[in-house]
Amino acid sequence: MTKKTKILLIDDDPLILMTLLHYFCDKGYAVAAANSPDLIVSKIDPHEFDVVITDYRMEPIDGIEMIRNLRNKGFAGKIILVSALCGLNKQALDELRVDAFFEKPFDIDGIHKKIKEWTGGHNFKA
Repeated sequence: MTKKTKILLIDDDPLILMTLLHYFCDKGYAVAAANSPDLIVSKIDPHEFDVVITDYRMEPIDGIEMIRNLRNKGFAGKIILVSALCGLNKQALDELRVDAFFEKPFDIDGIHKKIKEWTGGHNFKA
């Protein structure tokens, strides 16, 4: 039996969040979205998701702190970080175990292509 790949979106910009939500839903993924990183840290079990797409600059905690929290909770899925002004080098991204980085304005098809690489070209996992 196959299950849909589950994507968690986190961005405090409602336009970006809704754009990503509609795009990945239209592609057949199971998608959840949140505009508050502290909600993710306190309320959502990250183990329910295969991929997390998160912004870097958010309040009250930024994407880096949120990623650390996810990894400390044992999240082993893929993480995509998006940002207009990140300032992190490859070594810092590797230490955080960020699997992909996209600079804003990002190419949504490029993000989808990366997810398809991870899932073998499908929107589901075995």
